Amino acid sequence: MLPGRVKENSFRIGDTASTLLLYVKPTGEISFNVSAYEALSPTGSVINDEWHHYAITYRSGMVTFYRDGVKLSNTRLSKATSIPALERFAIGGTEMPFNGIIDELRVWNTILAEKNILAIANEPVSNPAENETLL
Repeated sequence: MLPGRVKENSFRIGDTASTLLLYVKPTGEISFNVSAYEALSPTGSVINDEWHHYAITYRSGMVTFYRDGVKLSNTRLSKATSIPALERFAIGGTEMPFNGIIDELRVWNTILAEKNILAIANEPVSNPAENETLL
């Protein structure tokens, strides 16, 4: 992702905070919301005007944030253990526009190991239509 200047909550991806919502705060924190519970990456995780690979894994309430395949932090959402059904999955929107560029967006139906995230951070997925774990 190549973000522009983050001046307000922006770069929205997902549905709503009551289901699944990702966005970037002006502090450079990535906000990951599941069932109205929020996990935050460290301040400065998103760097303005620089290309980086960002990844987030979520399993049984544990959220892990990555930049360029390197783990930034873990956060436990103790009361949110699964992602509810989504009515929609959107990028951007009027409330939180996406002021930047996405090269690839991948949603996997399995949790990736840290070594796999590092391996794909700068490599395209070959034959994505044939990958059964890629939604």
